[in-house]
Amino acid sequence: MDPHKIKQLRAQSALYEVVCEAIATLNDAELSGLVVLEVRLARGKSDAIIYIDGSDLDPATWPRLESRLQKASGYLSKYIVAAEGWFKAPKLHFKVDDSIQRANRMDELFDRIHKKGSDES
Repeated sequence: MDPHKIKQLRAQSALYEVVCEAIATLNDAELSGLVVLEVRLARGKSDAIIYIDGSDLDPATWPRLESRLQKASGYLSKYIVAAEGWFKAPKLHFKVDDSIQRANRMDELFDRIHKKGSDES
């Protein structure tokens, strides 16, 4: 594997751990309970996309939570810099990841199809 890619994966892994810790320390119970699924670095280390588990979130509440996360990004950036010893933290972007929810819906559909097929037999 390319050494540059290995370095990026290590940075992503370290950033994932620190972001999880930082979010858990927020004084906002709704935000501190969010589950981080993945962190991806983009453009070197200048941008970080943080994927939040959306399986328990009401889609209507996400814009409000995203706004509050953006407001807390200054605190999160300071936490990242202090924990990792980086010169500066990447710009944080938050996205909801509903892939688990979609996969569960697909499983339910396949179960219904399977039950319908076995009922007709």
